[in-house]
Amino acid sequence: MADLMKITKVNPFDERFLYKEIQTNDGTEGYALMQIYPFDGRIHVASVEITPQEARGKGAARKVMDELLNLADKHDVSLDLDVKPFGKGGLSKKQLADFYTRLGFNKVKGSGGTMIRPSMTDYAV
Repeated sequence: MADLMKITKVNPFDERFLYKEIQTNDGTEGYALMQIYPFDGRIHVASVEITPQEARGKGAARKVMDELLNLADKHDVSLDLDVKPFGKGGLSKKQLADFYTRLGFNKVKGSGGTMIRPSMTDYAV
C-alpha cells in the first residue's frame, strides 16, 4: 500500500477515498476517485470513478487501472473487484466486465459479478 500512496492522495473530504489527478487522452483534466483495500491476501478495488463527467470515456480509467495492475505485479498480489456501474452515462455492467476482462480479470463463477486478476505467481502455475 505504500507504493499506492506514492501515486495517490487521501481525499480530505472523505478519508475512505484516494484520489489522483488525471489527464485524459484528449487533454481533459480531472480526478480518479478510488476505494482500494487489502482483503484476504489480495487487493480489493471497491471503486474507481473518473470525475468530472466530461473526463469519462477518454482513457483515464484505463491509465489508472494500468498503474494499479503494475503495482500489483510489482508486489505479486492478486486484485479483485465487483463489477458495478457508476452513475449516469457510465458503462453498463457488461461493458465494465468486458473492460476488466481485457485487463486480465476473470469472472468468479456464482459470485454475481466478482472478478479476480491473478498475481504473477498465480499466472505461472
